[in-house]
Amino acid sequence: MILVTGATGHTGQHVVRALRALKLPTRALVRKGSEYYWLNDTGCRYFFGDLRDPDSLRRACRDVTHIVVASGVHLETRDNHHANVTVEGHRALFEAARERGVGRVVLLSCIGVDRDLDVPAFTARRSAEEALVASGLEYAILRAAPHERVFLDSAVRGLDHDTVWLPGPGTAPLAPLPARD
Repeated sequence: MILVTGATGHTGQHVVRALRALKLPTRALVRKGSEYYWLNDTGCRYFFGDLRDPDSLRRACRDVTHIVVASGVHLETRDNHHANVTVEGHRALFEAARERGVGRVVLLSCIGVDRDLDVPAFTARRSAEEALVASGLEYAILRAAPHERVFLDSAVRGLDHDTVWLPGPGTAPLAPLPARD
């Protein structure tokens, strides 16, 4: 069984659809309130849980051989932010995976986390990567370029505010990959 976190998000839904197209047994970790009904059409099982609830993570990891971590925080709120989801939540997930004997974890991260940028999202992602490395689990970390949606959102903000901040020193060329690639 392959567990996918962030399965109802932009990238996670593509991961679920690809796994199900290959007829691989897949379980999605779904938070209550998420739009998850489309999972029924894929044949993917789902488990109600939350990265902020370590007990639900231990239950979600039962009989799981692999985990694809596509979860993250798009907009921070008081109860859902980088510290308690990206850092502590992923650390708890990796601990639950180790306890349950999960064979491999694939963490979807992003480029820029290895730079010393004062960006909370990058700092949190780097902490999640470090927690995975320290977990002793077999792993792969994929650092993807920002999706085209990020650039579209930035372009709209630029129209409204005349300027847009993109992370990085400003000297490297941008080469985004479309999400479907």
